[in-house]
Parts: sequence; structure tokens; C-alpha cells
Amino acid sequence: MRTIKKFRDGLNNILGAVPKIYQLQPIGNILEEILERILPLLNSEDAFILVDNLAEVTSADKSIFRGIGMYNVDVQNFMNMLDPKLMEAIGTARTKPEIIILKDGVILPLINEMR
Repeated sequence: MRTIKKFRDGLNNILGAVPKIYQLQPIGNILEEILERILPLLNSEDAFILVDNLAEVTSADKSIFRGIGMYNVDVQNFMNMLDPKLMEAIGTARTKPEIIILKDGVILPLINEMR
């Protein structure tokens, strides 16, 4: 029962943030708001959203990144934080696209259904 209440409250919290998403504000602020609303559902304090252009993966300035907790760094420092196993998991999630469950986290690919 406690789990159901936690998810209900978490989903209500996310829905409460929807009007803020449509206000004119930097994309980083919107991503941070989304992360802050999702984390209580996951019992975590650390998360990130990374959106990049697959055609130009080498260009960090084409990426949209926002992290909170231990990932509250710029995209270049974030890339330096990644170990090879996590980089491989991110690549797999992005190219397949599929959810990757790791020992200490989950990678959820954001899918552009318009492609």
C-alpha cells in the first residue's frame, strides 16, 4: 500500500510540473525540473538526461545535458566521469533502443517517434 501511495504522489508531483514545462525557460531548467520530479519515484538522488545528435556524436556542443546530484556537472566533465561499461550501456540503450538495467542504475532511452 505504501508503494502505491508513493507512486501516486510521485505521479501527481510530475503532473503538477507540467504547466512549468510550457513556460518559456531554458531547456536545462526544464530538464532539471523533470529530474527532480522523477527521482523520488526511484529512491535516488543522482540522475541525468543526455540528448545528443546521433549523426554528430563527436560534437559535445550539439548535446543537451542536465544532471543532478553527483551528475550536476557540465557535459564535458560528465563525459569524463563515465566508465567504459556505462558508456557501452548508454550506447546500447540509444542504438537498440531498449531499457538497460544495471547493478546501480537504469538507462531509459528517450525515443523520437517522429523519425
